[in-house]
Amino acid sequence: MKKRDNILSTVFTPCLQFVCITSLLVVLISFLAGKAYGVTQADIGKIIFWNIEFLFVLTLCIELLGWGKTLSTKKFLLTSGLYAASFGVVWLSGNYLTLNFWMLGILIMGLIIPSEMAIALHIILTISYCMINGLSVDTFICYFTFGTLILLLEEFLDKLKNTVAILIIGLTTNIAFLILLHDFAFDFSAEAVYELISTGVMILCLWGIRMCFEAYECKEPRVKEELLNQLKEFSETIYEHSISVGEISEGAAKQIHANADVAYAGGCYHEIGRMNGNDYIISGVEILKEHGVSQRVVEVVKEHNIHRNKPTSKEAAIVMLTDSIATTIRYLKTKEPDFKITMEGLIKSIFNKRKEMGLFEQSGLSENEMELLTKYYIEAFQEK
Repeated sequence: MKKRDNILSTVFTPCLQFVCITSLLVVLISFLAGKAYGVTQADIGKIIFWNIEFLFVLTLCIELLGWGKTLSTKKFLLTSGLYAASFGVVWLSGNYLTLNFWMLGILIMGLIIPSEMAIALHIILTISYCMINGLSVDTFICYFTFGTLILLLEEFLDKLKNTVAILIIGLTTNIAFLILLHDFAFDFSAEAVYELISTGVMILCLWGIRMCFEAYECKEPRVKEELLNQLKEFSETIYEHSISVGEISEGAAKQIHANADVAYAGGCYHEIGRMNGNDYIISGVEILKEHGVSQRVVEVVKEHNIHRNKPTSKEAAIVMLTDSIATTIRYLKTKEPDFKITMEGLIKSIFNKRKEMGLFEQSGLSENEMELLTKYYIEAFQEK
């Protein structure tokens, strides 16, 4: 009996569950909508066939790329529901004016799963939309390109100014495609205007949903104790260093009104990858994703090393600075006890060096915020 359970657990993986559930929803929605709108069985069969065929191919890709290991069952189920919702709106579009809202489920999906996976699902959804509405290949290319563009830009929705930029890009792209599909005519119909409005509403909805996701994540425990306990068992020294970096990073984030919880968790986890493999950054990202840690915290861990990725957030820059200062002080005390430099001189030197390397360019830190951080670090490390 135990052997049978192992076989079932091996075959019935979360991503296969996702495909089976999504396929059942596709079949159910297609039959209900097809009968309601008098669609022939042949057309219903084609749409069902292409959706299920594509979903199984996608499952193979998910397994090969390792996404199945980083996505929880909850996320797979949510993805199934969102795809089914968008698929249902696609069927409605054959008889009702749904504008661009048929993409909304896929775009929301892009906030919780890898963008590549969301783009793959967007392909088959766009094919279904064009089949049901009898649209041309040109139209398919325009809709697919537009949806893909928004999916790729969604990661920048964390800041209001970025959202405004994405809104402008989305509307401009939408206008360009409308001109193209109307043979370069500038006389837009009321439907075209409504379609532009729907694009703006969708992007603002995505921004609101992204903010809600972040607010929900903040309610979760700042760190997972079981992970830190594993790190402590692995190395008491690395554990103490990580906790120290987390605490100092939390205080630094508060100085400039950044997200203190993200900075604290990022600092505590920044060397978690030392437990597995030689590349501690890649290993750390994998461990955190497997345990369902917030993507913002994962990005901090991914970007804290000065020789790897440049920080793209204030929290990542803070953890990078805290770790650099702490590591430099530890090195000087151990290897060069007679090294003559004040704490102020050391910290300012580290800040200037990081500036010269261009490491703050994408972090969003202003000059004033860097001055505040410099003063904070001088006081914090003198106390330590």
